[in-house]
Amino acid sequence: MANIEGISPRPAPPAAPDAPSWITPAEILESIGEAFYAIDRQWRFVYVNATAERLWGRNRHDLLGHVSTEVFPMWVGTASHRAHQKVLETGEAISLKTHLSANGLPVELNIFPRDDGLSVYFRDLSVHNRMEEQLRDRNEILRLAELSAGIGVWDMDMKRRTVRATPQFFKIVGLPPTEDPVPIETLRALR
Repeated sequence: MANIEGISPRPAPPAAPDAPSWITPAEILESIGEAFYAIDRQWRFVYVNATAERLWGRNRHDLLGHVSTEVFPMWVGTASHRAHQKVLETGEAISLKTHLSANGLPVELNIFPRDDGLSVYFRDLSVHNRMEEQLRDRNEILRLAELSAGIGVWDMDMKRRTVRATPQFFKIVGLPPTEDPVPIETLRALR
């Protein structure tokens, strides 16, 4: 396993019998659910965690020390590649949603500058995207059911004294649709 320059494991102090064990940065990076990799200023991989290996379908030993643009030539010129370049140039972190050039997987990238390169976290958005699509589908089913039944759906928050409702509800009561909570007093004033 390679060390990230500037984030190498430090020696643990002598441990007392009841002392907590020390965790190295590499152990932390291997335990997180997000994929992580680091590249140097020459675009060489200096660290790749197990999650990145899995999402890329590549073994870290085939990546470490190799130039990222040579390992993934289809990556050159993509929005992700340009974002990496921009972080190297400006020193300002960037987050973006994109697709992995290696396999088309939708991901959210978080790219951070380091003195000697970049640290990048990314996570698979495919489950999140499926859930958003299912939510859109269910909302459309609810909208159609409301229209066909001539009803609207609402929810009252008694503590905050507000109402959240569907567009059909607002149409029925004569108010413009909004996703923001509406004060109960606004609805009472409609009488």
